[in-house]
Amino acid sequence: MSQITNLSTEILIRIFEYCPISDLCKLQRTCKRFYKIIKKATTLGNVDLILITNQLQSSMRNRCLEFFNLQNKYRISQNWRNGVYREFTLSREKRKYIPYLILRKDGIWLSKANKIHLYKRNKRSTTSSTLIEIPNKSDICKFAVQQNNVVCGQRDGSIFIWNSKSNHLHLENCHQCDIDAIDFVGNIFVTGSKDEFVKLWSFKLGLQLPYLPISSLSVGDRVWSSRLNTRNSSLAVGTAGYNCVAPIQIFDLNRLVAVSELGKNFSRGAGVLGLKWEGPHMLMSCGYDNCVRNWDTRTGQCVQIWIDPFHSTVYCFETDSCCTLLSGTQGNGRVVLWDMRSVRHVQMYFMESCKKSYNSSPIYSLSFDAYQLFTATDRSLNVLNFSVNSGIEKNYIFIYIPTKLVQLHILCTTHIG
Repeated sequence: MSQITNLSTEILIRIFEYCPISDLCKLQRTCKRFYKIIKKATTLGNVDLILITNQLQSSMRNRCLEFFNLQNKYRISQNWRNGVYREFTLSREKRKYIPYLILRKDGIWLSKANKIHLYKRNKRSTTSSTLIEIPNKSDICKFAVQQNNVVCGQRDGSIFIWNSKSNHLHLENCHQCDIDAIDFVGNIFVTGSKDEFVKLWSFKLGLQLPYLPISSLSVGDRVWSSRLNTRNSSLAVGTAGYNCVAPIQIFDLNRLVAVSELGKNFSRGAGVLGLKWEGPHMLMSCGYDNCVRNWDTRTGQCVQIWIDPFHSTVYCFETDSCCTLLSGTQGNGRVVLWDMRSVRHVQMYFMESCKKSYNSSPIYSLSFDAYQLFTATDRSLNVLNFSVNSGIEKNYIFIYIPTKLVQLHILCTTHIG
């Protein structure tokens, strides 16, 4: 009579992939073979999705330096929940900037003033090197990276294009003022400015002049964010929320016309600072409405909302395209962790560089992988490492009373051995 223990390792792993964590822990105790297989496999434990460390989606895997087995997935996820981490600073400046960062598996791209720094990553350390310096000294507002090509939007309305072959092209007078929105997908990139225009450009590998936009769209308000969606050929634009214009407008790239407007009931000035497509028809936004929202563009309705515990402006956010959401807020270098299956926040993290009142700064940009959180404040690039085996638990608890909202701020400093 054949037994399950006689099956090949590959078949057993396929079977174990359908088991929740509780069952896998029990299976580990049945025999030595099961224990070794479950301990080494990195694809298990995703039936009941683990916060942060599930590593399911390609967007998350492209940011991760390494993949974890079940034991480390659960341990690191609990560290995120309990606030157990070690913090260090990759860079610190005397002057204040408005930085922007992009995280990749091989490195962190960070813009400050007219430079983009690349911090190369490996499992042991992170090293810094200045990658791009723009000759005209105008600050970089936002930039986008695709493979080895970089497109930068600047304060003076110009565009700087660079690739790894040391070729570059500087396009002057593309907009009348700051280019605060930029996105780059495939062979198309889009720029948006305070001059109330969004422009579509075709990316040319030759980087040769003349370089003219495909189309120019007037949105009737200052543009603060934009995001391309190639799956349904649409463009989402976030505005300042003034001039009686909807703060989020969706454009059809084939017809170059507005097909939807979201957030018409927002208060005046509730501008949108960040956008991200979570699917062909699901769009997430954040901004001066003090929350992160998830929109269904087919109905034009907000289907999920995560309100900041302190009702602060949300400058940026990032997801793992599964169940994890991290939002960066206005003051005290604060980041909030959410489980997208709930409206209650899971944990909050305060950057040490912003601990004192005179150093308070918004989180201008953030990103994360399975075990590290990267945040850019006005003076520093901070890293929180959650893969530690021991550390100080920094647990921030809020108690909600139904009749009256009472915010109780408790900091537990319990040493985890």
